[in-house]
Amino acid sequence: MVRPKVKVQLVADAPFFGPGVCELMERIEETGSLQKACLAMNLSYSKGSRMIHGLDRQYGHPMVERRVGGSDGGGSTLTEEGRRLVETYKQMIAEVESETERLYKKYFEEGDFAS
Repeated sequence: MVRPKVKVQLVADAPFFGPGVCELMERIEETGSLQKACLAMNLSYSKGSRMIHGLDRQYGHPMVERRVGGSDGGGSTLTEEGRRLVETYKQMIAEVESETERLYKKYFEEGDFAS
């Protein structure tokens, strides 16, 4: 079945936030660890770290709080702003997908390409 697919990214000079970074942040929140989040996504730690650094740089403040190891071990969690970014992005994606579906129906199911 043919369906449209839209990829939404936030862009400044270059893309810095999209589905991949959003998933990484969700997995950080789930696992409490950037390293575990990267492993779950089959992503190198260095690439995941660069993704988060790029995001922090773009916003000018941390979206992920990192705790260095020690007796309690290290870990990572989203900052409150990081959580809001993920939730807002997911809400926007839901609306974009809904509107894309509406437009697809308008142009392809009701228009010249309707069967």
